[in-house]
Order: sequence, then structure tokens, then C-alpha cells
Amino acid sequence: MLGFSLIRTLTGVKNLVNSKSAYTAAFSLIRTFAKAKNLDSVQPANVAGFSLIELLVVISIIGILSAVGLASYISFNQRQTVDQMARKIVQDLRMAQSLATNNQKTVEIIDAGCPSLDGYSFSITDGGYSIFPTCLSNGTVIQLGPIKQETLPIIFDFDGTTTISFKVLRRGIVGPNTITFTAFNRTKIIDIDSGGSIKLRGETAE
Repeated sequence: MLGFSLIRTLTGVKNLVNSKSAYTAAFSLIRTFAKAKNLDSVQPANVAGFSLIELLVVISIIGILSAVGLASYISFNQRQTVDQMARKIVQDLRMAQSLATNNQKTVEIIDAGCPSLDGYSFSITDGGYSIFPTCLSNGTVIQLGPIKQETLPIIFDFDGTTTISFKVLRRGIVGPNTITFTAFNRTKIIDIDSGGSIKLRGETAE
């Protein structure tokens, strides 16, 4: 009877492996096992050995709990990866914005002989993004070489190709007001408003 009771309870644990009550069910099984063996009312010298079915049940419990723990760890790690990448993109957007606001000319801009800095652009392409300055020469905007480039894992899927331009001295922002990307079935949205605020949706702007 003990074997059949344990098997029925173990089946219930397996059905709950993907739910938060898997641990509760597993510990309930252990209590059922201890009660059936009447371990609380016998002396250590009189405790009988474990049968094969009982050993299999214990091994199954350990396997189920390990599977639940591993799945939780993988999910946590994926969530952390997506969050960190989203914050890095926000940080680099703010860097481009700051360079434009301060009308800051890098060595590359000076070497290129740029007569007038137009701004800095943040451009997303397949596999990554880059930050590059734009120069205004005789009324024509010229794109210079990137001052920063980042390669993203292939798992990151951006919603289209996006270029956002920050004009010098807060003269405006050109481009979409949101950046959306998806990874590990998690979607992140970065909001950029006309006032210059850049924040990850769901978080407070710094």
C-alpha cells in the first residue's frame, strides 16, 4: 500500500513541476513517506531498510526539485541579460544626447575639418548599434565615422531599423520617440520624449 500511495503522490508532484507549488507537494510527499514508515514511533535500532520503490521515489523527488530550480535559474539569468542590455542602450542614448547638448567636438570631428557640428545620432542596425556625429557643411548634413559601436547578441530583435538624432544645444530630437526590442520572449521599450527625457518604460528616469 505504501508503494501505491507514494506513486500516486509522486504523480501529483510531476504534474506540478512547472508551478510554484512543486516544492510544497514534494515536501508533502516526504511527510507522507515518513508517516507511512511510522518513523517517529520506532527506535533507530528497529528501523527497517528502504525498499527499491522507496529509493526510486526519493531519487525522483530530488530530480524534480533540481529541474524546478534549474528552470528558475535559467529564467532569472535571461531576465537579467535583457534588463542589463536595455539599461546599456539607455546609457549610450544619454551619452549621445549629452555630447550634442554640450556641442562637444571629438578628435575625430576636428580631424575631419567639420566647420559646424550638427549633432550626434544613435543608429540601430542588424546586430548592433553605433553613435556617430553629423557635420553641417554649406547647408548639407554629413555623417562622420562612428565614435562608438556595439555588437549585440543575435537573440536581440529590434523593431525595425532606427536612427535618433540629437541636435546640438538642445535644438531638437529627430526620429522615433520609442525604441522596442525583444529577447527571450521579453519586450523592452525605451521612451524618448521631446523634452530630452530618456527612460526605460517602467523605470524612473535619472
